[in-house]
Amino acid sequence: MAEYEPVRQQLAAMFTPGMFGDPAATADAIFQAVDADEAPLPGARAVAPDDSPGLYGPSGLFGRSGERYRTPRRDRARNEEYNRKEVVMKAIVIGGGTIGSAVKKALEEKGHAVVSVGRKSGDYQADISDPNSLKALFSKIGPFDAVACAAGDVSFAPLEQTTDEQWASSIRAKGMGQIDLVRTALPFIADKGSFTLISGVLTDEYIAGGVIGAVVNHIVEGFVKAAAVELPRGVRINCISPTLLTESVAYYPYFPGFIPVDAREVGQAYLRAISNPFTGRILKLHKTDS
Repeated sequence: MAEYEPVRQQLAAMFTPGMFGDPAATADAIFQAVDADEAPLPGARAVAPDDSPGLYGPSGLFGRSGERYRTPRRDRARNEEYNRKEVVMKAIVIGGGTIGSAVKKALEEKGHAVVSVGRKSGDYQADISDPNSLKALFSKIGPFDAVACAAGDVSFAPLEQTTDEQWASSIRAKGMGQIDLVRTALPFIADKGSFTLISGVLTDEYIAGGVIGAVVNHIVEGFVKAAAVELPRGVRINCISPTLLTESVAYYPYFPGFIPVDAREVGQAYLRAISNPFTGRILKLHKTDS
């Protein structure tokens, strides 16, 4: 260790009495720990580039290592074990259609437990346009970590031909249905849980006969942005806005010039919203130039 004496003195000068005890003794302890490839102090790491001068030397901490950062063996093993593990969540996926199935698959591929909900299929049955149905659903399921909604029908018709019933049923199903979903599920969702709702490309790209869909999508996205700043307990909320699906061939004539997106990509967008710590976002899969 004699060749390190100048650096040991430099290190000792960095400490003042009372920080970690005697400065010289602290420096000696650090050198002994480094020689044993252990952490010298809790949280202590080399943070300088390999080519930095001074205390860290040209090749790492005290010139001993070629690593940019020094990580003790025990920490490296712990980190490797953590990285091999997936954080398992209990997620409720509402909607058994093309998108709902893609979301379920994306979550299950990551090892998450999925509870599927549909009006007539799935592990449980519920109708998001019926608040009483939602209350019964969450009372049965119990605690959970995430809700992903891929349900909500809207009517399509030229503006002058739209009816009161079409407007009311569309707002009830996709607009207020998703709002009530969040309100009803909130007492049951875990701290730092997440809601992921659905809107669609008609928020930004308008088509003939799509006025109801455009208005309802704005309701959903407005709710998501506003609710994100009020939800308690660290609960998050985001929205997925997909364009025409590759699998939805029957809708192609109504979306001329729209480049479709695969349902798998939409499922991955839900996974991203559920798994990452952002909130109030609208994840758009539009494939447009606007």
